[in-house]
Amino acid sequence: MKKKAPGTPPLSMVWEDLMFINFSIDPDRLQKMLPQGMEVDLFEKKAFITIAPLTMKGFAFKKISTFFNPSFYECNLRTYVHVHGKAGVYFFSLDAASLFEVLGARALFHLNYRYRKIRFSLKKELFRFEMSRATSRKETTLIEAKIAKEKQPHDPLTSFISDRSSYFVKNKTHIYEGKVFHAPWKFQKVQELKLQTDLLKGYKTAPEISAMYAKHTVVEADFIQPSFNPILFYDQNCGLCSLAVRSLMVLDLYKYLRFAPLEGETYAKFFKAPPKKDRLYLVEDTGKSDGAIALLNLLDYLPWFTGIFTIFKMVPVKTLQRWYDWVASRRKHCPLKPKQLKDDRCLP
Repeated sequence: MKKKAPGTPPLSMVWEDLMFINFSIDPDRLQKMLPQGMEVDLFEKKAFITIAPLTMKGFAFKKISTFFNPSFYECNLRTYVHVHGKAGVYFFSLDAASLFEVLGARALFHLNYRYRKIRFSLKKELFRFEMSRATSRKETTLIEAKIAKEKQPHDPLTSFISDRSSYFVKNKTHIYEGKVFHAPWKFQKVQELKLQTDLLKGYKTAPEISAMYAKHTVVEADFIQPSFNPILFYDQNCGLCSLAVRSLMVLDLYKYLRFAPLEGETYAKFFKAPPKKDRLYLVEDTGKSDGAIALLNLLDYLPWFTGIFTIFKMVPVKTLQRWYDWVASRRKHCPLKPKQLKDDRCLP
């Protein structure tokens, strides 16, 4: 089993009859197709994309079966990226033969799932995977192959494609990371591969194809987290700032946020100029902000019920900053006393 994160991942599932069909592509062309903040990961100066059909079974939360379908077919189009120095997978699309799973995955994981009609069979080592749009009988993807009994060697390219423990998704603003853990792959060779698909339309891939097949893999996974946990810098000598941070710690149910004093060494790693003590500063994957804008940006990481405060985004920025400055100018007269914060989310 691959090395796990501390604790037991809450999600579990089984991937069956999975095939990786791999194509090389011009790295510069691929980079233009990626969301901002992601960089192409290269193997021997080549970029790759992969079509991966599979059967998903036994999706469970903490070993308890969920309301998701016990088994459904899926096909994803993926590539290989770096985010904040971490290697992982980015999905251009994920097609599934279960509408409920499509809606659930889009809502919970920000993944680009689409509903498709899919048929699959594996008889006498003959692999056949057919996929079409919900409103048409015309096949958009047809994969036929013979699965050899011979094992597929775990060469460097196979490792590059399959040994990935992270995947990255982007919502409207931020990049999130999901973690998966599974047993080492046991691949078999794929022979007589035939592929017809519209998934590669516009990608201009090289004609050479490589493929491998895995019969069964048990998988565990975590829920997605921000790929970069934001850091809020505050004046540790201010009672009002201390109260604000303690309140945010309570609201930060998912523990996405980190906190650090303006006077600390963490601040010096991110900023060259000395801080203004009447400001909160926020560092996130999209950049830096301060004052009222930092407070508004924090809403991206807080639970849904704090969404009522997004009404302030309708107020002009200059007006918000004036309100913030008015409160900040009077904090010297604040009767609140700062309290020392002790929490795993606190940085030096």
